[in-house]
Amino acid sequence: MNLDIYKATDIPQRREGNIAKKSFGGTELTTLELWSHLEEKYKNDYQWIISRIYDDDVQSLLPKLWWFHDLANDPCHKLLDAPNGQSQFEKFIFSSHWQMMTFIAKYDLPTTRCEVMKTAIFPHDHYEKELGEDGKLNLIYCSTPQRGLHILCNALHELERDDWHLHVYSSYSVYGWKENDQPFNELLTHIEQNENMTLHKSIIGRPLREEWKDMNIWAYPCIWEETSCRTAMEAMSARTAMVTNNLGALPETCSDHAFMYPYIKDEIEHCYRFADELDKLMDNYWEEDTFDVIDRAKVHADKYYSWDYRAPKWIEMLDLMEIEDELAEGKNGSDNAVDGDNDGGVRGTDSSVQ
Repeated sequence: MNLDIYKATDIPQRREGNIAKKSFGGTELTTLELWSHLEEKYKNDYQWIISRIYDDDVQSLLPKLWWFHDLANDPCHKLLDAPNGQSQFEKFIFSSHWQMMTFIAKYDLPTTRCEVMKTAIFPHDHYEKELGEDGKLNLIYCSTPQRGLHILCNALHELERDDWHLHVYSSYSVYGWKENDQPFNELLTHIEQNENMTLHKSIIGRPLREEWKDMNIWAYPCIWEETSCRTAMEAMSARTAMVTNNLGALPETCSDHAFMYPYIKDEIEHCYRFADELDKLMDNYWEEDTFDVIDRAKVHADKYYSWDYRAPKWIEMLDLMEIEDELAEGKNGSDNAVDGDNDGGVRGTDSSVQ
């Protein structure tokens, strides 16, 4: 994997005034990776709007693509409700079918202009799993704190066992918003002071890679509707067992390869349920059936979530859009032409031929 691709400054999010200018969140990592697979014409022939739309996007005369990563009810999508708002866009691109259907339901988008282009990753090597150096199972949480970290920590305290060690990579600093960690300082301090937990320094400027190698279980009691989940894809490829729930697009992303339970809105009940699910998975972690799920997950992720598979899908879509535009222009030209001598064009005639 070439880490230089994450230094690119020509993705739309790096423009002045963009809220994600300094971000290396999942959306930005995915954009940087896609950009490394696209020829310049694909980047320059369209006005790419990624998540949030800005005034210069609206004013651009280029054909507009809106690539959504947020939830349908986010206020940043209000233009879709405005008169003629939807007509400004040639294509609406989504990260999952679940996300697309929520947008169609809310905004009545024309389905002929909707496309799902799933997130992709660079597959991991085949990691043989062992216990950590302390003889314990390594658990990992690597999303921002508000997505369920407190549920996880409380659930771990409910376990009557200590054969686990939790590794936490969780900070808004990956988005360039370190100050947003402040409401979670008590939780993060608790993690730092717990001998069975490690709060790692945020990895900024690249995805987690080697950090996955020794992880046994991705523990994610999600309370945030994921429109896709890049972290789940990384876990699958890294042969890390997944225990999570069915909120948002998680079932679609995990594709029957997670140890999944129904989402529970009540956080106390959620905590107890997650503790039970995690306890059960830890009991059965070394069983053949568990590793059958883990291995099938890797096969699935390495094929269907790899850029080798996904990048050609993007190029195919963009090429087809170009062909459709050319056909539309040709049809408009034919509709405006008249028979006879006319400077605007004559169907089926050539003045040089008698």
